[in-house]
Amino acid sequence: MESTAVFPLPDETRGRNPISLFPITTTWQGCTGTGYRPMTRIVVLRDSQQITVCELAAGTLTIGRAEDNTLHLNDKTISKHHARIVTYFDATHIEDLGSTNGTYVNGKKVHKQVLQPGDVLKIGQHQLRLDPESEQVRTFV
Repeated sequence: MESTAVFPLPDETRGRNPISLFPITTTWQGCTGTGYRPMTRIVVLRDSQQITVCELAAGTLTIGRAEDNTLHLNDKTISKHHARIVTYFDATHIEDLGSTNGTYVNGKKVHKQVLQPGDVLKIGQHQLRLDPESEQVRTFV
């Protein structure tokens, strides 16, 4: 007879991406996320002025006007829950969450798109530039 054992996840990992079994919580300028290592920097710009820089880690980063988003952008042209960026292993993609004004990658309106370092996202009046990671940013836990 086969039996199946179910091992509950520790409380701090409930509801998170399953690859983050050994999470660290890191706070960046304006962004908080959980993951095992930073992958890429996101430089947030408005009117060519840098607003903040985030290190993109494994897991989900939500973007929107509502304060419960990981990346909260105060811009009335952005939906409350506009988009999310999901990173797992070495893959990152953005998904529009049914926003009113859309999500753009390199000038093209997208619903779901794999992202590459160097891509420029446009969400409302903000540009999010994905910069490749630098050796000083890359850390393993």
